[in-house]
Amino acid sequence: MNFTKRLRRFICGKKNREYAKIKYHPPRTPEQNSQRLIELATQDFSYVRDRTDQECILLGRFMSMVLLVERKLVQLLVSFDFEINDRMFGQKIEVYKDFIKAFDWQGDRFEQESYIEPIASMIEIKKIRDAMVHDLTKTSISYFELGQTDSFIKRRRPDLHKTLLLAEDEN
Repeated sequence: MNFTKRLRRFICGKKNREYAKIKYHPPRTPEQNSQRLIELATQDFSYVRDRTDQECILLGRFMSMVLLVERKLVQLLVSFDFEINDRMFGQKIEVYKDFIKAFDWQGDRFEQESYIEPIASMIEIKKIRDAMVHDLTKTSISYFELGQTDSFIKRRRPDLHKTLLLAEDEN
């Protein structure tokens, strides 16, 4: 989508929203303003700075997996929705659902079910991803947050699921 089209969609596509009135603080000295800017820019940084290497590795691997799932969705859906690259993860999942509804399965219910089956896992992964990117204190994933994904892997790849049973407990 070209820039002009995006700009038009952004300007014309939004409803008039109500916002609180902006409150301006009285001007301060340049030194005070600089100090305040530094305080605001670094106020939540301790959550990131104090993460352990193990937490950073977990977050990196999880986000890489999310990006891989998104990439696979794009590859599947690019000829169905030409704007799929510009969509957010949740929107890509919705387009995937629409694709399943629109596709001519020619009565092959088994194949259609194989495309429907991962949706719950994708939604679950998106929920965890959203929690991690919107809450800097969230640095781990509980096994119980992955119930749908665990069930999906158990059905599709029992061999892989068995290795999960050998993993150490998170506590």
